[in-house]
Amino acid sequence: MRPAVIIGAVTLLVAAIGGWITQKNLPWYDTLALPEWTPAGSVIGIIWTVIYLLTAGGIFWAWRNTTSATLHRALARTALINALANIGWSAVFFGLHRIGPGIVVSVFLLFTVFALRIEIRSGSRRAALLLAPYVVWVTFATYLNFAVWRLN
Repeated sequence: MRPAVIIGAVTLLVAAIGGWITQKNLPWYDTLALPEWTPAGSVIGIIWTVIYLLTAGGIFWAWRNTTSATLHRALARTALINALANIGWSAVFFGLHRIGPGIVVSVFLLFTVFALRIEIRSGSRRAALLLAPYVVWVTFATYLNFAVWRLN
């Protein structure tokens, strides 16, 4: 199967699963005390859509720019761990309603974003730049998760 198809399918699957878990649990989320600077849900959805597109593009660009089977394996492994961590945060925070443990998963997710960016950079420095918004967003989201935990 072609890398672009696999990368696209995994990206859509991660987005769909995370979105499904989140949407199903919005009534619970609406009961939480949130910081006044919490972005609106529609803004969060747009940000994640852009991040998923940029990340998939970065992975594909790096994949295409190298013929190293070792790098391909490392990139695939790191991307898969990142995808699972991404879904894991939605599952823990929204699915299980566990705000505190969500912080731990969010920190792990941030670690996987850095690792993914390093792997992508091995294939293409420019492609790694596409992950900068992902780093910024997960850093912000981790802080937001912490603020929600403190308020609740």
